[in-house]
Amino acid sequence: MSFTLKASAAAFVLIAGILSTLLFKEEGARDFELPAGNAAQTLKQFAKQAEVEIIFNADSVKGVQTNAVRGAMSPRLALEAMVKGTLLAVDQDRETGAYAIIGQTIDKATPTSPPSTNPPSESELHRQSSI
Repeated sequence: MSFTLKASAAAFVLIAGILSTLLFKEEGARDFELPAGNAAQTLKQFAKQAEVEIIFNADSVKGVQTNAVRGAMSPRLALEAMVKGTLLAVDQDRETGAYAIIGQTIDKATPTSPPSTNPPSESELHRQSSI
């Protein structure tokens, strides 16, 4: 491998590392000791242990149970592990590094199976028109 190729590879690795740091202001690994429990409470505990800002709507997390998280990991990984399997999602502001928890709702009016692509039968049409 020539010197120029080695220097180019080293420069690429250095630039890639700097860019990934700039894109997300991610903290290093921290030790977490978070119990499973009420999301409104455990998310506040997370913010304190991670020493980060977190935003969430109290109504969106009401009744949601988060997972226990224990061990050394980045705040982002810890937060994602907490909400895994719930209707909550993690977002992060690229400029400030602050986290947001977004509640995902299920539309109860939406059928769980796709509508039929078959045209209605003659008896179904008659029944619909007589209503």
